[in-house]
Amino acid sequence: MVTKQKSFPHQIAHSPVYGLSYNAHDPDREGNSDAHWLTIGWSQWDENEPAAKVVRHSGQRWSRQSEEIPVARLVDLTTLLAKVYEGNADDIEFKAGFFENQSKDVTIKAKSPKARVSLAAALHRDPKLRRRLANLADVMIALRAARQV
Repeated sequence: MVTKQKSFPHQIAHSPVYGLSYNAHDPDREGNSDAHWLTIGWSQWDENEPAAKVVRHSGQRWSRQSEEIPVARLVDLTTLLAKVYEGNADDIEFKAGFFENQSKDVTIKAKSPKARVSLAAALHRDPKLRRRLANLADVMIALRAARQV
């Protein structure tokens, strides 16, 4: 069943600057997603902190399970995803200084080789994820070319 896109709920405390109507774009739930908006704006907890938010609707009402995440954490999480995606080792390594306040190298060990192989296979056989990562790479290349990163 396809759900109609809801208008943005202006009563939420998060203050979006940009909002993407997302229901039709959710890769595994096109037109039937509980995620109706993706936003970038100001945190509901600190008006000086940029934050991203997934605004969800349960079908009956706006969900209290809508997630807000500081933008820096979103970038770090996306970086971790990219490292997992590229990885063919049981360990993921981040050299000292990669993250803020990281004075030493960090190594993240996979739960098990079998779990790593299973996750890698799931990520790599998802053409939607591959397209999204390629699109992200294109944006990052453009930012670097414009000397914005």
